[in-house]
Amino acid sequence: MRSKSIIIFLLLSSIFVFNERSFAIKGGTNEALKISTSGILAQKLQLRLSAENIANASTLRTASGKPYQKKYAIFAADEKGGVKIAAIKKSKEPFKAVYDPANPLADKNGFVYLPNVNISEEMVQITMTNVLYEANTTAYKSAKSMYQQSLDILK
Repeated sequence: MRSKSIIIFLLLSSIFVFNERSFAIKGGTNEALKISTSGILAQKLQLRLSAENIANASTLRTASGKPYQKKYAIFAADEKGGVKIAAIKKSKEPFKAVYDPANPLADKNGFVYLPNVNISEEMVQITMTNVLYEANTTAYKSAKSMYQQSLDILK
């Protein structure tokens, strides 16, 4: 009986969200599932962008004629409390210039421009993204478990 009262308490506490003025009913475990899902999808996109950046770290020419530009995502809160992708942008960091007049891609001054991708930064980004992905997955699994336990209590 004690475990049922703990489950009911957890279920009710997940339904109430603290607002700076008062407590408000938000959406409970269903809302938690949606919020966690949006976080999982956002981190999945971030991992894809980091992988694309690493894969193109040595691409000296793209269709535009310039070296590959690092891509990154801009995230924003959505109206339901989750996260959404506001935009995917290209980095404005300057390209690294390397003097190599023998290279066929060198400009008139003999410089070859390298992509503005820093592999070390991308690896740190992947590590942070993985941690956030795991946290969202854990939150999703917890909300799903609470949802299932509350259904079992009602049986």
